Amino acid sequence: MAISVIPIEQCFGDESVVPSFDFLEIKDPTFRLLRMQCKGDVFANPELGVRHASSLHAAKCREALKLARVHRADIFVTPEYAVPIQLIDEIIRTPDLQPHPNKLWCLCCEGVPWETFQNKINEWSDHAYVGKKVLDGAYIKNFAGFMLYLFPSKQADKLCIVPQLKLQPMREDLFVCEGDGLSRGENVILFGNRKPNQLVSVICADAYHPDIKDSGIFYPEGSERKLIILHPQMNPAPRNGEMASLRNNLFSQEWGDSTVYITANWAAGSTIFPETQPGEKHVVQNPWSGIYRRFFNYGDDQWAEKLRGIRNENVKHGLGFAFERYRKYKVWFAHKNEHLQLLVVRKPYGGGPSIVKTSGTVQAVKLYLPQERNGGWEASTLHFQTALPDRLMREATDEFAFPIHASVEERDIFFGLCLGHLEKGELILSSSEQSSRLSYHIDDACEPGRARQADRVANLIKILKNPTTLPNQLRKLQGAYTFALAKRAPFNLLPKSGNEKSGALVSYVERESEMKETAERILREIPYGHVWLEDSICIFSTKDVTGEIAHYPHVSDEFTKPDRVENRPDISHGGVSIEQPFD
Repeated sequence: MAISVIPIEQCFGDESVVPSFDFLEIKDPTFRLLRMQCKGDVFANPELGVRHASSLHAAKCREALKLARVHRADIFVTPEYAVPIQLIDEIIRTPDLQPHPNKLWCLCCEGVPWETFQNKINEWSDHAYVGKKVLDGAYIKNFAGFMLYLFPSKQADKLCIVPQLKLQPMREDLFVCEGDGLSRGENVILFGNRKPNQLVSVICADAYHPDIKDSGIFYPEGSERKLIILHPQMNPAPRNGEMASLRNNLFSQEWGDSTVYITANWAAGSTIFPETQPGEKHVVQNPWSGIYRRFFNYGDDQWAEKLRGIRNENVKHGLGFAFERYRKYKVWFAHKNEHLQLLVVRKPYGGGPSIVKTSGTVQAVKLYLPQERNGGWEASTLHFQTALPDRLMREATDEFAFPIHASVEERDIFFGLCLGHLEKGELILSSSEQSSRLSYHIDDACEPGRARQADRVANLIKILKNPTTLPNQLRKLQGAYTFALAKRAPFNLLPKSGNEKSGALVSYVERESEMKETAERILREIPYGHVWLEDSICIFSTKDVTGEIAHYPHVSDEFTKPDRVENRPDISHGGVSIEQPFD
């Protein structure tokens, strides 16, 4: 089925019912987003779709709607299959569950048989303006999987309801639900066709539909748009290459400069039970609900420092950070547990030149956790799990216990030194959106990489615990040193006296062949690195064949020798940089 992008106005017989939306305009450079990451068990059936198993789930959704209204959220978005269909009837009857004028609710509803869906559309039409035209051309099978857009009409006399059907089913090894039973649409709805900003949604597997995944459908004939893309899903594998294909294509092109890409998944522990396969289940362990945004560097590469303040603030509200260096985008990712998160997000275009805008384009301002007894939500905090992997915990004792009680920011800097890739290396995201950051647990998918990094730091500690084999540049610390972060120098190993001038930078890399390159990179990237570290840096590794400890550089203990540092690292830059700003 060929996919079309149609303006929201074309969904109605009377286009005048569509209001303006605050998140599309430039009166305010930011918009308020409330995103729900719910947890629960659902049943999947090729005849009936995906339905909820918990009686409290509807109550959670109802209370979330109330909070969206209280906070005057510009956009409220739920994960796929989150909202019980009966709650839509209640919303139509209850103004306190409806959005304020010029706001938008994006509610992904549980699956229902196609006949039930049609009946509901007709029932709602008696009390609301329903944009039925978007359903033209639908390929009808057993059940409907869909998102509902809800907003007050321009005249504020009725609620407007517009359904957007899923475009294609999830891939299934055996047809247990969508593969056999999903009815499919052929339209994506566009908000803001002639506005400064625009919004579209793709529902879960729609992201790798052949007409969608290269992103060109949203930019006809190369037209420029400032897009907010919502990507709700119920997905155990949100980092899957096909699932990420749309955003990867977007951020590989200039279109990504003016895109805010928002995903919303179910919380860790949510379980899908295929009813045609008793005993089988699919568990969401790695939600990876994120907000993706290009980082504008304007000729420098200081993103870690420029985003320091907002990173430290967001992590208090369950919002972490990673940076994909090749496509140059930031990912603000949510804690994996169930929560509601209120965020202030800078619009793709907020008016005026982008160069004068702040770097912190996403700020978490409020977080709610579920009240299991009554299905409500309560304001709270949600901290990432900071317990370090077991082997590192066993080694990091006494003089080496600094990282155990350090803050997240201190850990990022400290582990960056220990691993030889500096603080930025701890924040880097791989091309497959994996993070090996040691400071805290992100999710199960990232934990193997985190454990490998922890092993490297543990290896470094074991080496330092044997002072008889320390190289010459560390002999000055022999018998009286401790892990710490120097305040003025790039050192992670200091004498117990606290004299920072006598400190050193020590790192461990996996392969002996990486030692020299790592030292040279550190000296280049740290300001005045060659001044601080000329004879105070030591990169360790283990020789592949013998298992012996290797280190670089080699420093002579003869203080009268003309050049005490043998095989001195090459820190030349090759002349003046001619690299152009990214943007």
